Amino acid sequence: MLHRSILVLLSSLILAASGVALADTVKIQVVSSYDFPGTDISYTLGGAIANNGTIAGIFAKENGRVGGYERRANGDFSRAILFPGSSVTSAYGVNSAGVVSGTFISDADHGFFYDRGRYTQYDVPGAIHTNVTGLNDAGDFCGFWFTDAVVITPFLNVGGALISFSIPGIDVVYARAINNLGQVAGGYVDPSNPSVEHGFLRDADGTLTYPLDFPDS
Repeated sequence: MLHRSILVLLSSLILAASGVALADTVKIQVVSSYDFPGTDISYTLGGAIANNGTIAGIFAKENGRVGGYERRANGDFSRAILFPGSSVTSAYGVNSAGVVSGTFISDADHGFFYDRGRYTQYDVPGAIHTNVTGLNDAGDFCGFWFTDAVVITPFLNVGGALISFSIPGIDVVYARAINNLGQVAGGYVDPSNPSVEHGFLRDADGTLTYPLDFPDS
């Protein structure tokens, strides 16, 4: 059920109560929260947002069924996005035209696109598992593919041309999002410590910037 909540920094309240002037950096955020419609929904996650405010994400039912959704800027939801025959459908990307990208699971992981009730499957040629994650307004998209989960390879598709790429010395790389400039963002597993992940940025010309780590993380 749509509701609005006001999040105020605790430190702001403490300063105000003590009569200390608040710094200019203190902000009050008004945040809209929402849930996918239904009485049996256990959780709702937002996965991506387009420039026009359309959101794509994932919901789960109490029976364990996982599906995707599209929420438009006016608050209207699409029907549940459930790829036919799949046990899990996850929506990870959306563009301003309302096209949703994601991954469904049946015999393996497969990428898909959803456009006003129409589903299109996408698999990287020769790959057993394909995950489609990000999508931009030009219809370019990104994701990752693998055969045995030991080596996970990121890719992007620009104008119908498939481009797989790698980070030197890294076996597990996930491409997560692509913007209208053709830049791809994602993460990779540190080969010296598999419990550690780092971020990366790939520019449209192929230049890689990594690692991208939040300070002290």
